[in-house]
This record gives sequence, structure tokens and C-alpha cells, in this order.
Amino acid sequence: MLTRSTGSLLMKLSWPAMAGNVIYSLLCLVETYFVSLLGAVPLAVITLTIPVQIFITAIGSAAGIGLTSYIARTLGEGHKREAVNAAWHGIFLAVLMGLLMWWFGTAYLDEMLLWSGCSRETFALSKTYLTIILIGSLVTFLAIILANIMQGVGDTLWPMLTGLGGLIVNVALDPLLIFGWGPFPALGLSGVAIATVVGNFSAAALTVGVLVLRHPLLLKIDQYFSINLRILMPILRVGLPALVMEISALLVMIFTNRVLVAYGSLAVAVLGIFLRIRSLVYMPVFGLNQGVMPVAGFAYGGGLPDRVKETMIKSCTVAFVLIAIPWAYIQFNPYWVMHFFSHNPSLTELGVESLRWATLVLPLMGPIIILTAILQAVDRGMEAMWLSLFRQILTFLPLVLFLPAHMGLKGVWLAFAVSEALAALLGCWFFKRLWQQLSPPPRARLLILTPGYTAGRIMAWLRW
Repeated sequence: MLTRSTGSLLMKLSWPAMAGNVIYSLLCLVETYFVSLLGAVPLAVITLTIPVQIFITAIGSAAGIGLTSYIARTLGEGHKREAVNAAWHGIFLAVLMGLLMWWFGTAYLDEMLLWSGCSRETFALSKTYLTIILIGSLVTFLAIILANIMQGVGDTLWPMLTGLGGLIVNVALDPLLIFGWGPFPALGLSGVAIATVVGNFSAAALTVGVLVLRHPLLLKIDQYFSINLRILMPILRVGLPALVMEISALLVMIFTNRVLVAYGSLAVAVLGIFLRIRSLVYMPVFGLNQGVMPVAGFAYGGGLPDRVKETMIKSCTVAFVLIAIPWAYIQFNPYWVMHFFSHNPSLTELGVESLRWATLVLPLMGPIIILTAILQAVDRGMEAMWLSLFRQILTFLPLVLFLPAHMGLKGVWLAFAVSEALAALLGCWFFKRLWQQLSPPPRARLLILTPGYTAGRIMAWLRW
């Protein structure tokens, strides 16, 4: 991890997650297609319940990101026993979060649904769907945390495969439980929720099996193990900013839903389709993140700042290209993209407008996503949090409330593009600041005057 070329390491660690994420997103699109066959209202229900599902995923991902960063840094420093201890702290957090979410979600479900913008038309169906999701939240947290434990040791292939296995189970069950094929009852949208829980359980079970076979040391609990704040606090310090970032995305989703409800169920359904498509475009970059975090974390923990900078240059460039390619297709062929989900002329027309305006500067988000991951990997989670808050809370929310009042529905879609453009400008400043922090101190800068030093660093950035 500390001697191999960063380019080859990034590709080795990222391609499994990149491929898996793309397949994952494609399967989610297939699930959306099945739901769309039930009509616009069930599709709107899926969109309206996204905030609650984001909240569940946000808590698990925040703890998981902190755990991955901590394990990578401690292994980079050579502290294997502490990394194992951290893994068990992660499992403890998963169980605790699952139980708390089960209790809190079922106790305040009505309030959450009303706050997220559910109408009388969608309330009952949304409540039934989310009740099942909340009951199964424990296995969701376990699946997330166990995957992050493996990513922390640099194993990105198997977390992708186990997660993909769980999703395949999910999507395979969808048509059986939605439409009642074969011996299965026709459960409609409830069938989608049951399939999701069973899929998450399958992913968690598969991940445990892989850990037992490939990384048994991580499950070798110390006989004197107990919850230690010295380990828990660094995990939470990195994870808490990530949670704030996810919660800000939750607030964005809630306010966007509430704005779109005024334009009818079709507008809400279009938002759901747009978010699925954007997720598909982002997935390769999120997969690249899985390689970036351990590479940057190991290099930072091992005291190799130039290696961190090299990782920054290469990964940001790749991320921009990965998003630019599908972005160009969406801009020039939005009708084809929308026809996959619906042949309703009104829905298609709204969807085409949303795709063109909301994705206007989408490629700029590639480097921003990578920069956020690198900041987390080098223990600068607060800076990553502020970058995310600026885009989602300080720019998008005011825009999504202001622009529709003057531009109608088009203003909602433009709010996405304008906030992303402003975030890219701030991201340039954060990138420059981190670069300067990773540069050698004044006395050590004499090394840069050594013949061939600068040329050598540039060649390292260009060499894969």
C-alpha cells in the first residue's frame, strides 16, 4: 500500500467497487422500472420516502466512513491490534444504531412522513412501506459496517461482491413479491420493502462469511474487549462530519419534495427518476472513492504527503472523465433515457427538462466527491463537512426556495446546477489549502531545488 504505484493501486482497489456500483445502480433502475408499472403514485411514494431511507443510510455510512479511515490509518502506522479493536467498535455501533432506529422510526413515523411532504394520496402507502424498512434497519446497518471494515484493510472487491449479491436477491424478489408470480403473494409496494430487507440480510450474511474466510483476524475479539472512547472518538470525529453531510442531503430532499408536491405527483415522480439516473452517473466515482480512501489514508498515516498529493491529482482527473462521458449522453439523448421509465408524454416531457437543466455542470461534481473523500481519509472531516454544507444548505436550499417563485418548475432543476457550480469554486480553494498543508515546511523546501525533484514529481503524477 505504501510502495506500489498509486495509479495501479487506485485501479486495483477501485475497479471492483466501480463495477459493482454501476451494476448496483442499474439494478436499482430495474427496481424503479418495476415500481413504475404500478403507476405514478407508487413511484411518487418511493421518492417521498427517500428522505427516511437517506437518514438510515446516512447514519450507517457516517460510522462506516470513520471506521474505514481509522482502520486504514492504524494499519498504515503498523498497529494491527488496534485496527481489530476498531472493527469490533464498528459492529457495536451497527447493533446500537439498528435498535435505536427501529424504536425511533416506529414511534415517530407519522411525523416523519408529514414532514417529508407526503400528501393524503400517498400517506397510507408510504407508512406501510417504511414500517417494513425500519423493522429491517438492523441488518442494513450491519451490512454497511461490515463492508467498511473490509474496505479499511484495502479489500474492495469482496465488499462489492457481497453487496451486489444482496442486491441481486433484492431485485430478483421484486417482481415475485410485487406482482405475485408463482407461489408468491401479490404485495405491491410492500413487496418492494420486503425484498429490500431480505437483500440487506443476504449482503450482511455474505460479508460475515467472507470475513471469516479471508480476514479472520478482524473477527478475533480480544478477551478484554470493552468500549473505549479513545478508539470510538476518532471514528466519530471523522464520521460525524460525514453524518452532517448526509443529514444536509436529507434536508435538501425534504425541502425539494415539499416544493415539488405543489406541482403534483408527476413532478415528484420525475425527481425520483432524476435522482436514480444521477446516482447511476455518480456510482463509478463513488467506486473510485473506495480505492482513494485507503490509498490516501495509508500514505498519510505512513508520513508520505507527496503520495497523498499524487493520489489527489490522479483521482480527481479520473473522476471528472467518468462523469463527463455519461453527462454528454444525457444532454444529447434525454428522451431515450426517460422512455426507459415511462411512455406517458407528460412525465417524459417533465423528465427531459429536468435532466437537461439539473445536470448542466454535473462533471464538476466528480473532483468534488473525490476531494471530500480525501479530506476524510487524512483526518480533515470537518473541512469535508463544510464543503458539503456549502453546496447543499447554504446554496441549494435558498435557490430551491427562491428560483421556483420566479421560474416555476424549471427553477427547481436549475437549483441543482447553480449550487454545484458554486461548490466547485469553493472546492478549488479547499484543494489548494490541502495541497499547501501537505507541502514540506519552509526548511524542507530546499529539497524542491534539488535537480530533477519537480520533474520527478510531475512524472509520478502522469505515470499510472
